[in-house]
Amino acid sequence: MTRFIIICPRCNHKMDFAQTKIKVGEIQQCLRCKLDIKITKIALPERNESDSEELVGIEPYVTNGVEIESYLIKNCEILERSHIIPNSHVIEPGESFTEDQTIGNEYISPVFDDINEGLFLLKNGLRKYRAFTEDRVEYQIGLFGSWLKDPAGTHIHIALGELGIEKEIARGVMIYLHDYLPLIIALSVNSPVYPGHIRKKPRLTSYPSNRLLKYGNTHCKSISKIEIEPMASDHWVEINYNAYRKDKPPTIEIRVADSNIPEYVMACVLVLRVLTMAKLCGKSSPNILSYKNFLKSKRRAIRSGVRGSLYWDNRKMRISTYIDKFFDYFHEEIDNENPNDEILNVFRLAKLGWNNAVIMSHSIKAIKTLYSSKKFSWRRQFLQQYCEAISSLLNGNNLSEFAQLLFVNLPSYEEVELGVINPF
Repeated sequence: MTRFIIICPRCNHKMDFAQTKIKVGEIQQCLRCKLDIKITKIALPERNESDSEELVGIEPYVTNGVEIESYLIKNCEILERSHIIPNSHVIEPGESFTEDQTIGNEYISPVFDDINEGLFLLKNGLRKYRAFTEDRVEYQIGLFGSWLKDPAGTHIHIALGELGIEKEIARGVMIYLHDYLPLIIALSVNSPVYPGHIRKKPRLTSYPSNRLLKYGNTHCKSISKIEIEPMASDHWVEINYNAYRKDKPPTIEIRVADSNIPEYVMACVLVLRVLTMAKLCGKSSPNILSYKNFLKSKRRAIRSGVRGSLYWDNRKMRISTYIDKFFDYFHEEIDNENPNDEILNVFRLAKLGWNNAVIMSHSIKAIKTLYSSKKFSWRRQFLQQYCEAISSLLNGNNLSEFAQLLFVNLPSYEEVELGVINPF
């Protein structure tokens, strides 16, 4: 009789099953440490092997949810604190469209445990703002981090299934994630526009994340690993533990990302999932930063995005080198996630110095060149193009087509390799 063996990635407890008792995709719980484990692969034995042991492909059962705040655009103008809701019959279980008090709209995704499914859910959910609102087809959402005084962000949640994540486990995961927050910031910066001093009109700045530059000390304050240890409750830090509520299980929440399009949000989720998996499986982190270098790395990410440098194990290096190190060290975890090219292309573009803040900046500069400032407002022209581009993207088109609709030609990135040893 063939025995199918599951070895817990956290405590190494060995459990054996008959083939009829386990299926790919189902969740089993470790009998010793109670970790939820997802079955990813079952290899059937050869025909002549009547009595054998077969290791089952597994991974910790990590779940995610995303909250995305967005501006509302109508007639090429950004409306302040304006909120719309798609028709109720198209809202699916687990997702919600709520009113954010400072911005207007906040999309809350269903919980997911697959990175590619997550990308589909975000695109499918966000397009409902335009495609399924009665008599409001002229509205569109603005997925960028600043335009008016109040900024918009993306919050990413981490849990281990329906019961959430226990505080003791969360503490270790949060400390493990901490030194990679500058990478999340660099990938997701998307707020180069900020109100100017003259008439408070939005203007293009040289900073890719005005949201964090102007509001980082209030909306997502820096926290050290030592300060994480006591797990004190503070909603306004960059990474925090959300305790149990009647409507929500306990989660880890990461608050550093600007509001952004789905590809960039899911690239950040991929980083966080990979790190969470590695920590739960007992893999040591290759990137341990002093708090001084963490703050330096964070400031560089805010001020330069992917065109600056970050610290890896207290050594300053270019983003492209940092990404290669990340993909090499966590190759197995990334491979298990099987991210599609739509998500991997975010990292390929980052190695070339491009993220969505750069696309937005180049678009505005191109529009200023194409249209006379005496006859046209670059803000209205940009928002007109943006509405068309975001509709195209949410309807299934890719980053290149999104950028082209904004008058931006991205560099060739399809052949850029991620990692050096076994590149993606």
